[in-house]
Amino acid sequence: DVWEDPMSYPGGNGDGSLFYPGPEGPVPSVRSELIRDGIEDYEYFYLLRDAISRKGVDPELKAEGERLLDLKEVCPSFTEYTHDPEVLEARRRKVGELLERLNRGG
Repeated sequence: DVWEDPMSYPGGNGDGSLFYPGPEGPVPSVRSELIRDGIEDYEYFYLLRDAISRKGVDPELKAEGERLLDLKEVCPSFTEYTHDPEVLEARRRKVGELLERLNRGG
């Protein structure tokens, strides 16, 4: 039981547990919520890359999209990344706002 013994999975506290048993069904772990956030981020960036690659996109919007797709500020490498959630939230917000502008036609 992961509620009683968080080390029930060999090698780490909570490793291997994405959901926990709850009285009314599965309870998502923070780990599962962060995985979901990462998948949604990937989808956002995919949508942005697709949107700025369309013909007829305003060059300024395309340049803004390319800047947002450059993730060095957020994640310079596979082993280095920001620990500041505001940096991530700001990038998500800017990507969403640009996608809205692109989908409205500029």
